[in-house]
Amino acid sequence: MRAFFALDIAVERQYAIEKWRANALPPNLGRAVPPANFHITLHFLGEITARQLELLCIAANEITPPRIELRLNTPGYFPKPGIFWLGSEEVPPALPELARALRKACRKAGIAANSRRRFEPHLTLYRNCRARPPLPSAPPCFDISCDGFALFESRAGGKGVRYHVAQRWPAR
Repeated sequence: MRAFFALDIAVERQYAIEKWRANALPPNLGRAVPPANFHITLHFLGEITARQLELLCIAANEITPPRIELRLNTPGYFPKPGIFWLGSEEVPPALPELARALRKACRKAGIAANSRRRFEPHLTLYRNCRARPPLPSAPPCFDISCDGFALFESRAGGKGVRYHVAQRWPAR
């Protein structure tokens, strides 16, 4: 299975972000990410086996996830992959700490850490942008509350890729 750890975004926030995107950004910037796929990646795993999944879940059970409050208020752009995203001006320290704990859990499970770049929490709005998108006509401001983290499976289908929660770890 192709998997990643992420913070799930509540459905009402997904639709609020989608409405903002439709009103504040020009159409056809790239391939729009469906609102149901909005998330904040903590650690990308890639393809993992059933045994790796089992070991990974055991290692992740040792993590005590905090409740995370994050304000998405900054647009950004990764030019090489062509990704336009929303991030935060102020990242709570608990967020990169959680990402580090998940990388450590991956190592315990024998999964190589796939992280070459600095952790930059973001929500992807568009993929395959050929040029830097213009600034939005209205500034973004979305408060996100996350009570834990999840392991997502990426499934390809007739209507594109969809993300499904394989397991959740609630904040304690």
